[in-house]
Amino acid sequence: MFYVIIQGMKIKSIHTITKGVFNENTYIVEYEDRSCILIDPGLDGDGILKFIKDNGLTLKGTVLTHNHFDHIAAINKEILEGKIYMSLTDKADLLDPSYTTLMYNTYGHYLIENEDDFKSFYSLILNQKDNIIEVKDAGIILDAFKVMFTPGHTKGSICLLDDDNNVIFTGDTLFKDGYGRYDLPGGDYKTLMGSLDALLKLPEHLKVYSGHGGVTTIENERKHFF
Repeated sequence: MFYVIIQGMKIKSIHTITKGVFNENTYIVEYEDRSCILIDPGLDGDGILKFIKDNGLTLKGTVLTHNHFDHIAAINKEILEGKIYMSLTDKADLLDPSYTTLMYNTYGHYLIENEDDFKSFYSLILNQKDNIIEVKDAGIILDAFKVMFTPGHTKGSICLLDDDNNVIFTGDTLFKDGYGRYDLPGGDYKTLMGSLDALLKLPEHLKVYSGHGGVTTIENERKHFF
């Protein structure tokens, strides 16, 4: 299901920052008016903000495709104060200490190695939770995107479609030559396959920017499934 967001902003550049033991991709989508949207800040929040400032950009907001640590660990006070957008379902899981502690113990400790740093990070999230805006049914978030709910990797994974600029950001749902895991808490194989089926029905010319790996197209990824 799609939710239409304000359209018409022309993308000037998509900056990709790849870091961490999982080689996660953080995207800074730069528009011609010098504004930008941050997608999935994985590591080094201060470095991300320095890049934005050094390039004379204005951060309009941050979107999380899902709530896994390798896509949120760079969140800091300044990023939170600029508002963060994510699905209602994944926000609820993120704010559940049992879920988030389990995810940290499973793999998050590879990204935030010091447990005290994790506690500080999570305390910030909990204290600033009102700055995390939920993507609801018929909800509107930032310029340029349509939001597509694609659960399966997590219960509330989303993809961000900008058909004016012929791009889609798919998080860990669809990769170049593959797709995301479904064996972590909240994952489900059958649900993920349904989400992939919906994605692969999109226009074939769309460029796909995923949470890991290189850029691909819907046309190329169809070859792996049909």
